Amino acid sequence: MAHSLVSAVPSPAVRICCDLPGFLADWRRCDQFSNYLAESLSLAKADPFAFASMLSTIINEVLETIFCHNAGQDALTLQVFEDAEAATILRAEFAVDEQARAMYERIVATLAGQDPVQVYEQLLFQLSGPDAREISLFEIAADYGARLAIEGGSRPGLMCLVVRVGLNDWLNHRTRE
Repeated sequence: MAHSLVSAVPSPAVRICCDLPGFLADWRRCDQFSNYLAESLSLAKADPFAFASMLSTIINEVLETIFCHNAGQDALTLQVFEDAEAATILRAEFAVDEQARAMYERIVATLAGQDPVQVYEQLLFQLSGPDAREISLFEIAADYGARLAIEGGSRPGLMCLVVRVGLNDWLNHRTRE
């Protein structure tokens, strides 16, 4: 069982809950949700445009993966918040079947045990590899240092994908280079 990426979950800065079949009815909702959440959280940042751009990319990749690998029922709940160390945390709870759950568990285990950059580069150059939406989770781990975990959902059949990324540190590091 995966461990949590946060010891105490603070109240989310932003929370969106929608009907999963409704979300799945239109691919554009991935971009709309991503942009809305990222813009909402970037207002108080030193560089709101850069923060929103990176966070929107990360959220969009997670949403596109969920769009392609879910059980097609129930609701999708997204929460975004910052923890005490100023890491940005995305929690996405949604219904999965056993095949999708196994895929997410495999990705999380692979990222926990191997260098994300190496894994991502290997996947990019394979002639036949994972689904494009599956590789997106490896991409955000490699490019942004995101850490992923799986937590139990609030009810049976639901899973919570947690993505933790130190965007503030990442931005500060990039501006010093």
